[in-house]
Amino acid sequence: MASNQFDQLWDDAQKSLVGLVPEGVYRIWLENLRPVAIDDRALYLEVPEGILEWVRRRFAPALTAALRSVDPLLRTVELLDQGGASDPKFARDRPASSSAGVSSKHVEGSRNPSNTFEQFVIGQENRFAHAAALAVAELPAHAYNPLLLCGPPGTGKTHLLQAVVNYVATRDPSLNLVHLTAETFASDFRSALRSSHIESFKRRHRSADILVVDDVHFLAAKKHTAEEFLYTVDDLVESGSQVVLSSDSTPAAMTLVTEQLRHRLQGGLVAELQPPGFPTRFAVLRRRAPQLARNPDHLEILRHLARSIIDNVRVLEGALIRVHAYASLTQQPITLELANRVLGALEAKTPDAHLTSGSPSAQQIQRHISTALDLDLVDLRSTKRNRQVVYARQVAMYLCRELTTLSLPEIGRSFGGRDHTTVLHAHRRVRKLIVTDSQTSDLIAQLTAQLGLSSHDS
Repeated sequence: MASNQFDQLWDDAQKSLVGLVPEGVYRIWLENLRPVAIDDRALYLEVPEGILEWVRRRFAPALTAALRSVDPLLRTVELLDQGGASDPKFARDRPASSSAGVSSKHVEGSRNPSNTFEQFVIGQENRFAHAAALAVAELPAHAYNPLLLCGPPGTGKTHLLQAVVNYVATRDPSLNLVHLTAETFASDFRSALRSSHIESFKRRHRSADILVVDDVHFLAAKKHTAEEFLYTVDDLVESGSQVVLSSDSTPAAMTLVTEQLRHRLQGGLVAELQPPGFPTRFAVLRRRAPQLARNPDHLEILRHLARSIIDNVRVLEGALIRVHAYASLTQQPITLELANRVLGALEAKTPDAHLTSGSPSAQQIQRHISTALDLDLVDLRSTKRNRQVVYARQVAMYLCRELTTLSLPEIGRSFGGRDHTTVLHAHRRVRKLIVTDSQTSDLIAQLTAQLGLSSHDS
């Protein structure tokens, strides 16, 4: 068949293809395919560099259906890398003609490898969300899409989100897994606009087999970013990719996001996590401190902590670290009296009562970290960027977020007027280091114990 004949065949097939996939999907992924050869069974199409496997996995059935609607005698579409040979024999013999065994790269944000489904403590407040997240991890795009996990801070949303990431990355490393925060999405979008790389931005996010985004409430009042996020989610869901999200609030409560995005989130499965009840809090502590749970006396201390801190698992685990670190550093046995001393004899009865009255100040945290790492206090608030100062500043910001009630902007102002995004980045980096670096873990334990006492003595 002459080249102009199969060009015409492809033109006719494209008209049929437009009716099989959304217009935006066609424009981004399929419009630039180019016919290069034909034989008695297949049309050979050249695919732009870098998206061959994505097009094959997601659009091969639609391409074949469009081709057969034009010429029923042609059985399939074969895809070639741009710049590769156009000889049909080469196309049939080349290993890339099958998607089996091909690995796509992972694009991942910071994640804690210990945040797994096995380590998640299930209670009546989170059972449904856990089951939904596990179903999505086992069968991406076949269960609930999109899946939105929502609830107050400290209820386990991020743990479940990262459990999905860890599960998928282990079970099927061939999947293109994009894991990031809404803040990172917004930052990347702004950078793409400034540098005129918006098409590259779209391809990077819309080529995901699974997109996992934390803290989508961050997009409130960010109209243009929220619109781009909506288009990305729509594109992925319509093309058969899985989307998993988390938020501090339900879609109905996101009054500052666009109505279209709110409706898209409500169109999937919304799984709410409630503040943990006493049985769940107690189970969390027993899971985190099995050596204490084996001792009846220590078990009573865990019950005391679970009764005292009633609505936030993150704060609950922080309290356990305080007690354990102080006992270890002062070489004292863990007793109920010691726990009361470290925690300020808290017996919280309301959600707002946990650990707030005994919180250290940002200035106290800065003094302790500067002493521990032998730095001038002024360095933490300066513009210095050497490695030791940056590390100390990030540890101090982490402790401010964990141990105080200060907002992110307030913490930023305490460190020389830095932006809240800098605080978030520091918190995530140190949280990762605690898992991977024993020196950082020991330093955090030491400072947490010291600050737990100094805040009650001040």
